[in-house]
Parts: sequence; structure tokens; C-alpha cells
Amino acid sequence: MIWNCGRMAVTILSAAALCLTVVSAPALADTKVGGRCSKAGLTMGIPNGTLTCVKVGKKLVWQNLTSGQVSANAGCSKKPAAVFTRAPFVASDIALITNGEETNDPRFAYVWLRSPSTLIPVYAPANGTLITIRHLTATKFFPSDDYQLVFEVSAACQDQFGFNHFTAPRADIRAAYQFGDQCSSCFDDSGAPTARYPERETPGTAIRVKAGDLLGYTSGTPSAHNFDYWVRVGGKYVCPMNVLPEPSRTTLMNLLGPGPKSGKQGEVPGPVPGYPCTGY
Repeated sequence: MIWNCGRMAVTILSAAALCLTVVSAPALADTKVGGRCSKAGLTMGIPNGTLTCVKVGKKLVWQNLTSGQVSANAGCSKKPAAVFTRAPFVASDIALITNGEETNDPRFAYVWLRSPSTLIPVYAPANGTLITIRHLTATKFFPSDDYQLVFEVSAACQDQFGFNHFTAPRADIRAAYQFGDQCSSCFDDSGAPTARYPERETPGTAIRVKAGDLLGYTSGTPSAHNFDYWVRVGGKYVCPMNVLPEPSRTTLMNLLGPGPKSGKQGEVPGPVPGYPCTGY
């Protein structure tokens, strides 16, 4: 009787295991980056991180946001020109655009103003949400207010755009910086960094913008009269002009040229037709 009960228990357990296998197999097949999931916000641990159920387009899919692994077939494979639809500045305001690797920082394109110290309008190149606002206050070394703005286009697809050396954000964006005249990145009068407060860089309001919206005005840095513009697609920095649709792409690519030998506006060479946008 004991033996029979044991056999029955084994049989029942085996049947249950078989049922579990049958039920869980389809779920396991989808438990991968890009696989369908049932509810946004669900998480599941995997060997190389954590899968999170997020909405991409009209689908709920698993994404490995912890490792930056994003499915190429879950709505993130759109051509960038379908997402970045608006030139961020007017070509006639710009004297030259240089590749970051030839200027200072390879992540950014450096945009040189045609008329030094003139405030030019800057626009959102894509729909996005303000996720970072960094403030550098005026010093003798850098005698103007200065902001860094970062907008997230898609968290799931890791698409972003941003600007450094933004002089005058529009009123609501500027108000999203909650610490008034206090700096989040602080420097002394000689230009040496003195403190950094990352906790001050989270906007008080997650302002949403649409492609073509005016973000504010910039005159760039006080000495070189340039500002930084950058785009990330799929978590990687890319040529920020190359993602635009025509004719904006060609118009801005035609402003590319070799980097200056110094930061002085008068020593900035002109654009060179066909100059490559590389190094990002």
C-alpha cells in the first residue's frame, strides 16, 4: 500500500511536471529580448541582466534595459529619419560644423555660429522628454549662464539627443532646473572644476517636446562661439546630421569641414563639400 501510494505520488508528480512543461514552454520561448509579454512593468531575471516588459509602439515586449540590449525587431528598427524629423537649427545661422574627434570630444558635433555672440534659435529634432538639465553658472573664466539639456526619444530603444552650452532655454525648460542660480557643475574663476551635484540635474518637470518645437536660444561658448549637439541611436553616438531626412540632411552635411587649430572664431575654416561626418 505504501509502495502503491509512492508510485501514485511519483505518477502524479510526473504528470504535473509534464503539464508544467507544456504550459511553460510557450512562455519560455517568448522570454527573450523582443519576445511578447503580458503587462508593462513586469520583470524577469536572466543570466546577463533583467528583462523588463515595456511598450514599444503598440506591442508589449521584453527588453534588457540593464545591459542595453534592445530588440531590433520590436519597433526600434525604424530608420532614424522617421524619428528625427526636424533640423535643430537654421543653416544660415551656422558658419561651420566640425566632428568632435577633430575638435574636442568625439561624441559631439561642434556647431560654430556665423555671428559671434548672437543668440540663435534651437529646435527639437524629434519628439522627446527632458531627462537631464545641467547648469554651469557664470564665472570670470566663463562669463555666461550655461546649460546642458538631454532629451529622451525612446527609453526602450535608447534614442536621445542633447545640447551642451545652451545659453537661454525657454522659460519652462529653464524653470525645470529646481536650484535657481546654484550650479550643478561648478567652476572657479580660473576654469578649474570645484564641485559636481548630479542630484540637481533631474528636472523638476519632465517636459515633453515635439519635433520642431523651439527649445530656446544659444550663443555658444563665450570665447569660441560654438555649442555641442549630439544624437544617440540604439545607445550609440552617431553623426547627428546623418539621421535627418532630406533636404535637412544634405543642407547640414554641407556645413561640415575640418576642425579649427584654435578656439578663436576668426581661425575657423569654412565648410568643405563632401567632408565626412565620422568618429562618433
